[in-house]
Amino acid sequence: MLVSAATQTTDAWTIGTAIATMVAAVFGAVGAIAAWRAADASAKTSREAAEALANTVLPHVGVRTAYRPDEDRAAPARVVIRNFSPFAASDVAVSIRLRDQRIFDAPTRAWLTNREDDVIEVEIGQVEEEPVHFEVLALDHVRIQFSDERKLATYQRIEDFSDVTDLMVSPKVTETKIQPRVEPVRRPPAIWA
Repeated sequence: MLVSAATQTTDAWTIGTAIATMVAAVFGAVGAIAAWRAADASAKTSREAAEALANTVLPHVGVRTAYRPDEDRAAPARVVIRNFSPFAASDVAVSIRLRDQRIFDAPTRAWLTNREDDVIEVEIGQVEEEPVHFEVLALDHVRIQFSDERKLATYQRIEDFSDVTDLMVSPKVTETKIQPRVEPVRRPPAIWA
């Protein structure tokens, strides 16, 4: 009888411990799922905050002008890229294609501020058009890739001059955020300063 009572007591303790362990495991799993959901929500909130900040400090980098020094037909033509916003741009890369299919790339610039004298000037060689109108007749498109100063996002701006035939017509501008996710950026038409 004592052996039987001891066995039943041990079995009750074993069963009780097993049930307590199972309940603890269920609560542990529920806690882990809740922690995972909280971490996921926190990461989503962090991404959304970073995107909102990126939209706030978005630089406005574009073509300022194209010219020949002193309008001399023998001088190489130049295209000037400028930052029109108060927020600095970083990692600025410029590629220019002329209508005759020649391509000119500028070295990547670490920073571009909105100071009047802080510009990227790309020499595009000899252009045959008349000095007064060459900028609209010679350029096909200008591609500018840049990041905001905090490097939260990367953008690509394309100014398409292929259909421009007159100085009063602005180029077609397409600006896209290419990182962290691809989406269009809405901007006013190109600014000619």
